Order: sequence, then structure tokens, then C-alpha cells
Amino acid sequence: MRINFTSFIIYFSLVLFLNSCNSETPTENTEHVLVSDSIETEEEEVISEIKSMESFIYDGFQVLDSTSADLNGDSFTDIILIMKQDDEEELSENSEEEVKRPLLILTGDGNGAFTEAASNNKAVYCFSCGGMMGDPYSGIEVEGNFFTLTHYGGSAQRWARIITFEYNKEYKGWYLHKDGTESFHADSPEKVTNTQKRSMGVPFKDFDIYE
Repeated sequence: MRINFTSFIIYFSLVLFLNSCNSETPTENTEHVLVSDSIETEEEEVISEIKSMESFIYDGFQVLDSTSADLNGDSFTDIILIMKQDDEEELSENSEEEVKRPLLILTGDGNGAFTEAASNNKAVYCFSCGGMMGDPYSGIEVEGNFFTLTHYGGSAQRWARIITFEYNKEYKGWYLHKDGTESFHADSPEKVTNTQKRSMGVPFKDFDIYE
């Protein structure tokens, strides 16, 4: 029987292709699994930190902001917790004094338990302290054993207050590292004036942003 050479080549190629397909073992999408596991782990950590903070929140207060990091260099996760009163805005409108916003530093032991290591009611500006710009509180940033509180306010004349604290391993506490103000006019934002206060080394618990 005479076999058409072209047909034979096509047939042989088809057989090789089918065998190749059958020999391949489906692989799992490990990347998707790893991403899912990572997300679940992060969610669990956030939930755990929220539960850990609950016992430290004062009656009549709620969380204004919080962040977690190793703040004292012991390789355990710590928490910075800033609170505000439930009716803060109303209180601010009817009070001649600043309505305080407590800040707590909670140190972790690596097993999910936290201890209040330091607190200050005068490290964060009040709700009405920003003038026409409204609430001046802008956020917390952590880098190594330093954490920075940033505020922003004013009207035509704008200002920013940037306050950094550092953990001192020798004295086992947080101390003022830098306290600076940047100011500029809204019409000339490129003309910035920088001012540094000369009160470095003040213990965190004694710092007063209103002085």
C-alpha cells in the first residue's frame, strides 16, 4: 500500500502533539495561593491589633488614628494609638479650651499582649486648632525607632508642624528628636519658611504641643 508522504508527516506530527499534551501535568497557580495566604495573614494581624487596642480605649473615646511597627527595637510589634472623644466636634465648638486627643504607645511582647509604655494628652493638636483649614491632624509616620506626627492648618497663611520622637535604648523611653514648622502664603507656596524649636530631648510624656 502506498502511503502519501505529506499525509504521513501530518499524522505523525499530530500524534506527537497529542502525546505531548497528555504527558503535561497541570500545575497549581501557586502565585494566587501565596497572594491569598498573604492577604489572610494581613487581615488576621489587623483584626488582632484592633482587639488588642480595645482594652486601652478610654470610655467615651474612639480611635482617631493608629499604626503598628517595632518602635523600640526589640523585634516585637508595637502600636501607636491616638484617640478622640465621641462628640469631639461639638465639644470643640462649645469649649474655650482645647479638647485633648490622648496618644498612647503600646509595646508588644510578641505573644499578642500589649502594655501601655507611655501616654500624652498634648502631643496631638485639637480638632479646632487648624483654623480655616479644619482639623489639622495629618497622620503618623514610623521609620526605625522614630515616629513623626504631622499637622497642617491656617488660612491664607498656611503652616505645617512636624514633630519627631526617637526611642532611646539607654533610657528606655521616647524623647523629642525634632520639632519644626513650615509656613507659606497660599499665593506663594514655593516660598517656604522653616523654623526649628530648641527643645530637643524632652521626654515624650512631658511634651506639650501648645507651648
